[in-house]
Amino acid sequence: MSHAFQKILDQKQLHSIQSWHEPALHLLNELMEAAKRNLRKRSYNEANAAIQRDIYREQLQRRYRIPMYTVIEIEKSMGRAGVIEFIGGNFVKPAVKKL
Repeated sequence: MSHAFQKILDQKQLHSIQSWHEPALHLLNELMEAAKRNLRKRSYNEANAAIQRDIYREQLQRRYRIPMYTVIEIEKSMGRAGVIEFIGGNFVKPAVKKL
């Protein structure tokens, strides 16, 4: 396989993964709203809301019926793009938009 052909394949794969950013972020925002409601109900600071990565991954896999390998690639891509932020090793939340 030629280098140019491999590069085209890699770009298509990257674009395919990036096309999942919006639906994955939508799901994360839904999960965050539920977490915030839960914290509010218990009189805790909702700014502390975050989602366990395992739960987020499972929900992505289940809702969109995509393999776990793809879910992990989407999560990594979103992190590199600054769309989500990782808290510790086990939690994730949408990145704060900088003005």
